[in-house]
Amino acid sequence: MNRYDELSWRQLGGIMVAKGDFKAAEENYKRALALQPADAEAKTGLAIALISLNQNAEAISLLESAIQVDPTNIVAHYRLSGLYRRAGRTADSQREMEAFHHYQDLKDKLGKVFKQLSGLTKPM
Repeated sequence: MNRYDELSWRQLGGIMVAKGDFKAAEENYKRALALQPADAEAKTGLAIALISLNQNAEAISLLESAIQVDPTNIVAHYRLSGLYRRAGRTADSQREMEAFHHYQDLKDKLGKVFKQLSGLTKPM
């Protein structure tokens, strides 16, 4: 098995989420994580599938782990904020929403800088 196998399983999980087949998505994301346990995107995707399957405690754990691997994961911060809010963890929910806004703003600023820089270099 190689990295491409893991990416294929992760992408298939995303397709299954989009189709609403959350059980199949769960299996695909778990296969991806078996090959690459530290993949924050696969953890986040699996958490989204589990939220749809009403497995919120496991989803919280996955999202917390995804954020440890990639603190800039805006999807994980956003989803975790909602789960914390539903669990009555107001301070934790607020902290995650603030992190979401912080990294979203940073992403927007970096996008603008990149766009400006790409405009400076003209193809020959």
